[in-house]
Amino acid sequence: MWLMPLAAEETLNKIPLVGTSGRAEKFQLGKLAEHRGKKIDVVIKESVAGYMERSTFNSVTEIITFLESVKVKLPSREEVESSSSKIPRLPIAGDTLGLLEAMMKRRHHIVHRADKATAGGGLQQITEGEVVGWLAATMIFTLSIATENFMQRQSQGQFLKELEEVSMVWEKRQARMSEASSSKPKEST
Repeated sequence: MWLMPLAAEETLNKIPLVGTSGRAEKFQLGKLAEHRGKKIDVVIKESVAGYMERSTFNSVTEIITFLESVKVKLPSREEVESSSSKIPRLPIAGDTLGLLEAMMKRRHHIVHRADKATAGGGLQQITEGEVVGWLAATMIFTLSIATENFMQRQSQGQFLKELEEVSMVWEKRQARMSEASSSKPKEST
C-alpha cells in the first residue's frame, strides 16, 4: 500500500480515481471537484487504498507481477549465495512459490466450492503438514519481501545502525527486568 503511490505512471494508470466507478479510465475534470483542497499525493493515496481494498491475487504470477510494478525484486538462490551483505536474505525458490500457489488454489476451492471433496461426499481433507508448509512459505515470502524492499531503499549501513539501536534498547530493557526481579523480597517458607 505504501509503495504503490510511489509507482511509475504506467502502474498508477491502472488504478481508478477514488470516487469513480471500479475501473481505471479517463475521467472528466468535474470528478476532481470532490477532492478540492486535497494535495495530489493524498488523492493518489486514497485512490490506491480504494483499489487495494478490492484487489485480490489469485496466483503467484499475479503477486510477482504486482511486486515488479512497485519495484520490489525478490532474490533468487544464486543472488543470495553470491551476496556479500551482512543482512540475511531469503531466496524465493520454486518450492516456496509452489507452496504459495497450492495454498492459493486451495483457498479458491474453499471459497468457490465450499471445500467439497472432488470424489464422494464430504469435505476435502487438509493435513497439518500442508498447513505448516503453507505457513512456512508465507512467512519466508513475507520476510523476503520486507527485507528486499528495505535493502533496495536503504543502505546496509543505515540498517545496521538501526539494528544496533534496537539491540541497545533491548539490552537495557533486559537489564531493568533482571534488576527488578532480583530486588524483590524473597518469601519465607
